[in-house]
Amino acid sequence: TGGTVGKSFLVRGDLPQAVFASYLIRLVLFHEINSKYVYYFFQSQSYWNQIHLNKTGLKTNVNANTLQHIAELTGTVATVGKVV
Repeated sequence: TGGTVGKSFLVRGDLPQAVFASYLIRLVLFHEINSKYVYYFFQSQSYWNQIHLNKTGLKTNVNANTLQHIAELTGTVATVGKVV
């Protein structure tokens, strides 16, 4: 285990054929959700605080179920515009 928990990346454009490893969590967003806003949230102190509070297991993993319990990411159109 590399010890990397909660790391996120934003991949845009046409994706090459790839196989996602079982330890990766892939998010596919609805069109009305701004991907940059979600990416910036994943870089925020609020996100990281919640990741550290919700690590589970001997290897301190975060899984899709854990991500469901992280505070809901919400923002008005104006807020999203300021962040992005």
